[in-house]
Amino acid sequence: TGVKKSGYQGYKCYVTFAPESVIAGGFQLEDKIKEDLARFNRRNLKPPAQGAPVGNTACLGFDTEYDPSGALLTVGIADADQAVALEGTDIKKASKVIRGARVVVGHSIGGDLDHLVRLGFAKDSWLKGVDIRDSFLLARMCDENRGKGAYGLETLLLSEMNFSSWKDATAALLKKTGNAADWTPEQRMERCRLDAWATVVLAKLFEEKLCRTK
Repeated sequence: TGVKKSGYQGYKCYVTFAPESVIAGGFQLEDKIKEDLARFNRRNLKPPAQGAPVGNTACLGFDTEYDPSGALLTVGIADADQAVALEGTDIKKASKVIRGARVVVGHSIGGDLDHLVRLGFAKDSWLKGVDIRDSFLLARMCDENRGKGAYGLETLLLSEMNFSSWKDATAALLKKTGNAADWTPEQRMERCRLDAWATVVLAKLFEEKLCRTK
């Protein structure tokens, strides 16, 4: 992040563990420090284009936003390159893209599968646990020792990639009111579409990491 008052606008700054923590006995933190420092060498991740994935998608990210009663507000669909969010009657437009996907991806995907069922978009294979990916579970499989709160979707992406936070405004509102319906439609849809995209990016990354450890 930039530090305007000091004249370092545009420079990146990341927080990591103090090297002394390793000397003090936190030997498991050595790899975390190396991982954090390596982020300076990673290219900036390009955000997805605005729009629905085109054609049959091998791997489709899916995300939802809903109010405290469970009523669906927003649906996000994405592949690695494009992402879109829909609300109201427009949600039905996602049916063709979703049904054309072989694999569906989500972050803690169980709740999102419930909404797919209610919408009538779910495939039988997904409900049987086939051709689904969960970026949360894949992250846990890659590293079961991340700290509290470290498995959140945005936290994981910002830990693994060079990308800007996209949840700050909505997270503050959610903490204040506890209701995504209090966000503007623009805030909800931007968050939802980026969430759908982020889960695809992370699922691919963690699957590759797991393959390298076999």
